[in-house]
Amino acid sequence: MGDGYMGSGAAWKQILKRHDKLEFRKEVLMFAKDQEELNEFEQEYIGNLYKTDKLCKNLTAGGGGISGYTFSEELKQKLSDSHKGQKPWNKGIKMDYSPRKGAKLSERTRQKLSESHKGLPSPRKGAKLSEETKRKLSESHKGNTMPEETRRKISLTLKRRFKNG
Repeated sequence: MGDGYMGSGAAWKQILKRHDKLEFRKEVLMFAKDQEELNEFEQEYIGNLYKTDKLCKNLTAGGGGISGYTFSEELKQKLSDSHKGQKPWNKGIKMDYSPRKGAKLSERTRQKLSESHKGLPSPRKGAKLSEETKRKLSESHKGNTMPEETRRKISLTLKRRFKNG
């Protein structure tokens, strides 16, 4: 109960920001045996307030978050107008989604990864390339000849693989 949580909606956050000196209280109205019962109670309780009380800041009648809520065209326009001229929060930030990118792997880890991938199809298997992509790849490879030593190593590797496979 003493976790300090008082809500998470945008309208509620604005109220807290505007009225930071006000004291809010929260009280337990019921204990539910599971999430389904809690959602049903919330829909019933908040649903009534939602329809009649202008102080109710819920976007929906409650229970299950805002899934299914559709913003009105007026609200969409207000949101759009309020963001015009603002710098996007992620402008100039390089998004690197791989937490291990650039990490050096031990020989043991590399060996384990290699073993775990053996026999599996390539992640790109079945991927279709557009004609444009094929053309670009073809152009980029023109004039790039593989050194004879590299060709020989690849040939030996493939022969061993198919001989033992």
